[in-house]
Parts: sequence; structure tokens; C-alpha cells
Amino acid sequence: MAAVGDTPGVPDRDGLSLLADFHVIIEARVAWGEMDAFAHVNNAVYFRWFESARIAYLERIDFTGGAAHAGVGPILHSTHCRFRRPLAYPDVVRVGARTVELADDPTVGPGVPLSPVAVVEERTLGEAVQAFMERRKPEFKGE
Repeated sequence: MAAVGDTPGVPDRDGLSLLADFHVIIEARVAWGEMDAFAHVNNAVYFRWFESARIAYLERIDFTGGAAHAGVGPILHSTHCRFRRPLAYPDVVRVGARTVELADDPTVGPGVPLSPVAVVEERTLGEAVQAFMERRKPEFKGE
């Protein structure tokens, strides 16, 4: 998997550039073993590609964890995928990540910034919402 960076958008079949506004674009070649019995990429593989795009995005904004970000880290709040056309070996996929908006979400906690990272590939539409939260040790009752 290679990071493409600020590569211009990849046109889809209609000539539209779906990835034009994405800050991070990774490229991956479909491996033979990623296909299922129906000879197309297994659904779980898409979510691995989405994860790789999110990690590349975090690296791009210099959020690699470590001492500079001690106690704060990203969690995956939610994700979904809409499969438009199948992928198969030896296709090459391009997956983009960007921050669409920052918001607070009461389902995660008060004042927790959410960073929806939209992920788009020419044949698949997906979205992942990341939240940055303070890491705390679990509290056990009775101890």
C-alpha cells in the first residue's frame, strides 16, 4: 500500500473526480487472497483499506500518538460502506481521507470533537467517524 498524498483526483466512469478534494490518498493493489468464493474482494477488506487511509491521514496531520499526544487518542465511532461495483484481482484501488467537519456528539460524550473522515473509492463509498478522546484507566466498582 502506497501513500499517494496530494495526487489529483482519480476520475470515475463518468469523468467526475471523486477524490479531488481529499487530502490523503492511498493506493493498494488487490491481492489474490483478498477475493472470496464469488471472485470479488471480500467485504472485510474494504474496511482494512479504510483503516489504512485513516492512519495515513493521522500521520499526515502529525498525530502519531506518543508523548506529544499523551492521554488523547482517536477511536472509531462508526463506519459504513456502500458497494457500487465489485473489485477483483489485479485491480488497484485508491482510497481518500479528509476531515469533512468537526462536531460534538452527545453519544460519545460532552465536548468530544468528532472528525468524520469520508473515504471514497471509484467503486465504493464509505465513511468513518473518528472521535478524539482522553484515554483513562477503567474504573472498577468495589476496588
